[in-house]
Amino acid sequence: AYIGAENVLEFETDLLSLDGSAKYGTVRSKVSIPTFDFYRKNRAVFEKYKLDEWWWLATPDSTSEYFNDKWCVSVSPSGCVGNNDCNINCGGVRPFCILKSNIFVSR
Repeated sequence: AYIGAENVLEFETDLLSLDGSAKYGTVRSKVSIPTFDFYRKNRAVFEKYKLDEWWWLATPDSTSEYFNDKWCVSVSPSGCVGNNDCNINCGGVRPFCILKSNIFVSR
């Protein structure tokens, strides 16, 4: 079924790093990858997708001022959060979007 671009909502993603730096601020988009906080709040949903690979997250590990800005944060199928070199050969980018709730109401 066709969803329609007008039914995809824009939302804000907070790029707060794992070490608490707010250097990267926020970004507004219609499609994103999960952040660490989004994963924690929606873990029950993630558990339904028992995938064998780690999920990359939009949350940065740190910044160049504090530690290192070259690490990607990811979460394992069991919920373990790790930081890896961004060129790892495992894991996957799994984008999501938020749809208007009224498109699911039958008429």
